[in-house]
Amino acid sequence: MLPHEALGYNRFGLRYVSKEEIEARRRFVFSYVPEKPDEEQQPFHKPLKSYQDGEKSFSDLIKGRHKDEMGRLKERYQDFLKFPQSGQFQKYQIEKGRLEDDYVHQEYWLRQIEPTKRKQNVIFPLTTGILLSSAAIINSCSKSTASSFTSSLFCLAALASLYQAYIANKSNEAKKTKDECNKRIQMLLEDWHEKDRFARYDRALLNNNLDHLNKKKPTQERRDQKGNLVAQYRLDHPKVRE
Repeated sequence: MLPHEALGYNRFGLRYVSKEEIEARRRFVFSYVPEKPDEEQQPFHKPLKSYQDGEKSFSDLIKGRHKDEMGRLKERYQDFLKFPQSGQFQKYQIEKGRLEDDYVHQEYWLRQIEPTKRKQNVIFPLTTGILLSSAAIINSCSKSTASSFTSSLFCLAALASLYQAYIANKSNEAKKTKDECNKRIQMLLEDWHEKDRFARYDRALLNNNLDHLNKKKPTQERRDQKGNLVAQYRLDHPKVRE
């Protein structure tokens, strides 16, 4: 046997293709032919709602979609998994990596944007801030030399507690628009495989920001704010002519 034949190449320098791989290629090609010529093939990325069974969270939905897509991708290329040198196996590896990256990016984005489910407590930090403020006032009336330093510490702690209460109150107010936020999240996850995945999501945010412009401000100032918001949206999502 010649050295190049031992390495799996024929006398023309081409990789030797076994009968099994030729048969796998044949099955792979014919697997793309639809049963009915007039019937369009189903897209690979299915809608997110098709994975909903009951009241699953967004995290469970994208996990289920990822598992389904990985399974269907493996099923499509199953004939080539035992031929790591074939071009179709390399294509499978690339598409598998893209699906893995997509899933990681969706999970990360979801953790950043999904509203917290637990309602934050406002009463405790608010009460603590009031008590610390009272302690600071009482301590400032003392004639002790360390009273001013102690009062400063009490004031700082009171400000920190009041700020925590303010943040918790803002978070609870944001939960009032939870349904609208969930609708936008689902909108983006549905468009995740589109070329401009954030287009509809950012457009919904733009419309929401335009609706909440301060009506008490002068007309020209509101127009300037509106112009800035629209300009930023168009900068992030320029129109692409086909």
